[in-house]
Amino acid sequence: MFRNFIVTAIRVAFNQKLTTILNILGMALGIAVSMILLMHIRYELSYDKHIPASERVFRVSSQNYGDNGREWAQTSSQLIYELPKFFPEVESAVRLRQASSMTFFYKPKNGDVIQFEEDNGFHADSSIFEVFGLQLIEGTPDDFYSDINSLLISESLAKKYFGNESAIGKQIETIGNLYTVKGVFPDCKQSTHLYYEYFMPFKKFKKDILSWGYVDLYYARGWAGMFNYVKLKESADIESVLERMDDFTVFYRTQDYENPSDILQSTELSLIPITDIHLHSDMDGEATVNGNITYIYIFIISIVFILIVVASNYVNIATSLALKRTKEIGVKKINGSSRFQLKIQILSEALLTAILGGLLAILFIDIALPYYNGLAGQQFEFTSFIKTINLLYFILMVLSIGLLSGIYPAFFITRFNPIMAVKGINDPSNKSHRIRKALLVFQFVISIFMIFSTIGIYKQMRYFQNKNLGFNKENLVRLNVTGSLGQHIYDNSISFKEEIKRLPVVKNMCYSNNLPGQGLSVEQLIILNRDIELSNHAMRVNRVCKDYIKTMELNVIEGEDVTDEFPQQSLFVLSEQAVNILQLENPIGWEADPMFGSNGRIVGVIEDFHYESLHNNVEPLVLHYCMDDEMRGWALSNVIIRINPGNVKESLDQIIKTIKGIVPDAIINYTFVDDYLDSYYTSETRMSNLFKAFTIFTIFIACLGLFGITAYNAELKTKEIGVRKVLGASNISIIKAQSFKFMTFIFISIIIALPLAYWFITNWMQSFAYKTNISVFSWLLAVLVSIIIAFITVVYHAIRLAHKNPVNVLKYE
Repeated sequence: MFRNFIVTAIRVAFNQKLTTILNILGMALGIAVSMILLMHIRYELSYDKHIPASERVFRVSSQNYGDNGREWAQTSSQLIYELPKFFPEVESAVRLRQASSMTFFYKPKNGDVIQFEEDNGFHADSSIFEVFGLQLIEGTPDDFYSDINSLLISESLAKKYFGNESAIGKQIETIGNLYTVKGVFPDCKQSTHLYYEYFMPFKKFKKDILSWGYVDLYYARGWAGMFNYVKLKESADIESVLERMDDFTVFYRTQDYENPSDILQSTELSLIPITDIHLHSDMDGEATVNGNITYIYIFIISIVFILIVVASNYVNIATSLALKRTKEIGVKKINGSSRFQLKIQILSEALLTAILGGLLAILFIDIALPYYNGLAGQQFEFTSFIKTINLLYFILMVLSIGLLSGIYPAFFITRFNPIMAVKGINDPSNKSHRIRKALLVFQFVISIFMIFSTIGIYKQMRYFQNKNLGFNKENLVRLNVTGSLGQHIYDNSISFKEEIKRLPVVKNMCYSNNLPGQGLSVEQLIILNRDIELSNHAMRVNRVCKDYIKTMELNVIEGEDVTDEFPQQSLFVLSEQAVNILQLENPIGWEADPMFGSNGRIVGVIEDFHYESLHNNVEPLVLHYCMDDEMRGWALSNVIIRINPGNVKESLDQIIKTIKGIVPDAIINYTFVDDYLDSYYTSETRMSNLFKAFTIFTIFIACLGLFGITAYNAELKTKEIGVRKVLGASNISIIKAQSFKFMTFIFISIIIALPLAYWFITNWMQSFAYKTNISVFSWLLAVLVSIIIAFITVVYHAIRLAHKNPVNVLKYE
């Protein structure tokens, strides 16, 4: 019997070649796209789950309240000691302090010096092995903390510096330090919020910061200076620990407050599961730009919509063709076939179509993955698809779409009265027309929703790219200052600057502690000789040198730019918001005391500018100019060069050649500031790219269904059209008559889809401090695109039918 079902299904497929091809193609595309999306979702949800007992590992975060309320991913150094005292449930805790970019040198016995700039390093406590489950390929955990200059490196770094030789005992040099490799660990997985390539002992950082004189800062319990993680015991009641975090906050911060009851009004410590950080955390001081759980929900909904649209196509076409099969069904019923057998037959046809679509989808997946990787920033390979769990999801998806597509046609087609079916009399009361109309409307609601949403996302991304940030981000190049280049700049900052500025391709140059987009330090600036309470505000601080304002092309609105190339006493330039929050009516000339460095005076006020991403509001900013021995190194972290418009490659070549002439062994890594800023919108950019692709795909699938329905409708109306033409109907009137009812469905879809899309886009934009407006033009564009696409699909068949010879048409059937 099963063989008969398959043979009949194949026969039906060959008899209806066009609709079979449309159905298989639609299902193949739908399954392929849904499967790739599912792989993306599973990857995003897998972040940090490779960590052993990840469900018991948490990061300590803090929230500050007040006029500049912030959430911090980093917390203070003393938590590691106090958390186990308060919570007996804590099994172990670890601190991680992100290391600045460092140039590593390795001098082999024979051969040239090997040197690279490395960015992904951390100072870590020895408990990193317990909390993160770090395993070593070479070396032992005990060796790591035996020496303050120990180094753990990844397998990739070991091969990069030492080839196939053992790394243990090898010495890697940086400017001013010599580290001994004590262990090699497997490469860190990409699916982590904290990507690392090497570790140094945390006690090395502690020694350095204390030797620099920042004792109070290191021990300050309110300092957001490092990542703190805890691992709870297996027997711990996690909910109980989370509920007692307010009590711990009071316990931990009591010494900083005269009245402990005020603590929770200004600050709060919390635990966030390490597996939630990537998709649920967007705090100040994150190690990387994280993802967004909202986009995962959107992708899940997209999969559901895509599969429903594909299934709707099959249902629409199958029920449209049902009237052609009434005699077949009637004869089978008269010959003894039960309704159950006939239902199985119709379901078999749908399943066969889905299976063929699934086989074709495998080819589409293989072809599409490289393009998808480019859009989504992933690294999927075809081998990722053929993993057991993905194949199980794939098979489940194929079977589900086959059953979903076949259930309604099976029940609809098999309910025909056999006597009336054999006579060719159709049931005028059947509901298939209403079902087909509803499904058609649903398909185009999804399509129009996607069109409008894509336009909204595109407009927001264009707004990001084109918004006036208050400085000129074009033609700005940042050089990372490390290694021998960093040492030379520290010793010869003025002469190096003059040498670079002489180049005709260079318009201006400066040094800066941070780039626009990087997280700035949050500190207090105390205005001297007045009520200290008026200065009790935290502000962003960037330490810079002369020419910063000119290089960034900021607007000075009061006072003057700094003219002293090498100020030994602090000079401050405040932003408008900083002036307002400090309540300074005449700010120029006021003496101020910074958190770090010497006292100085305010010399200028600049217009507010966006030094962070547009996700955040502009905050008060202080530009701190000071080049004494203590502060000079802070300002010299980055070289920012504004090149003249023209051939960028030639300009960079000149700059690099000049630097190499000054420091021959310098490692030169550069970044364009506008590219760096764009990296803060990675999730939104990928979302925009994917939405464009999904929109094109969804429209195509919907049009496949509309094409199939209109093709069959044209076939049913062939004789009617012939009669109309004989009676004098024009081609135009026939095209109008055939197109009007389908276009009515499109207009209904537009009325339903636009409010839904507008609601989605406005809610999505709430995550941005600065957003564009959804103009009437966007509405009209979405409507116009939808109408044009549908109109072309419908009118094709109407024109083909209207231009048939009426003599041949009347012979039809």
